[in-house]
Amino acid sequence: MTDLEIETAVFEAGRAGVPVAAHAYGGSGIDSAVDAGVRSIEHGIFLTEEQVDEAVNFMTDNIEVEILLFEDKPIGLSLPNFVELVVTEAEPWAKGDTVSGATKPVKVQTGYTILVPTFISEGEKIRIDTRTGEYLTRVKG
Repeated sequence: MTDLEIETAVFEAGRAGVPVAAHAYGGSGIDSAVDAGVRSIEHGIFLTEEQVDEAVNFMTDNIEVEILLFEDKPIGLSLPNFVELVVTEAEPWAKGDTVSGATKPVKVQTGYTILVPTFISEGEKIRIDTRTGEYLTRVKG
């Protein structure tokens, strides 16, 4: 559909009191739909890699994020301040390695590598501060 056709459909639907949703992919398709007045984009890829930036390190299925808009255009996203992720790769810790404040790198379910205390093992869930990317605590249960 052309931009004018989308705009006309949205206008006529609005006059009839019918909400409009669109399936749009890619920046230009989503921009066209939003510019035409569509307010619900289903299965859309709203943000570019540049706009998502480091947030992808903490994003899991069904995480709730806020899309940041400027003049009705997406410019980035805001994550919850803390996420809980499962450690998927961790080197074993030798009991003799008890240096105070010792850390080791582990990989979490999103592929992100983070420094954690040496007692953290593969399969454990940890809490991470999304603003700094740093380990906060082990999550029990």
